[in-house]
Amino acid sequence: MKVLILLSTILLLGACATTPTMKSVAGTYERKIVGHTLRLVLLENGVYEYHFNGENIEDEYKWKISEEGELYETAPNGDVGVFSINEDRSITPIAAIKDGKREEAPKEE
Repeated sequence: MKVLILLSTILLLGACATTPTMKSVAGTYERKIVGHTLRLVLLENGVYEYHFNGENIEDEYKWKISEEGELYETAPNGDVGVFSINEDRSITPIAAIKDGKREEAPKEE
């Protein structure tokens, strides 16, 4: 019985450690694409700043973590970028949602 309780505790702690939270994901993420630098600054309050080549784009951007544990960033026009949250807390774009339809990103990208 003690072994079962210990294993349950370890599994619970392990699950808590790997479940992304707004606090654990908040931070700055940067990517270079075709000579341009894109930077996302995710704030703990669910707002994010979008920078293109060092210039802050002044719009209302929101982000959240979905029930599936994916990061959803919502642009002012309602389009949603979907990212996986990796074990090292980096993020990888995996899909886009436009007009309510999800389109997966090509694996090679």
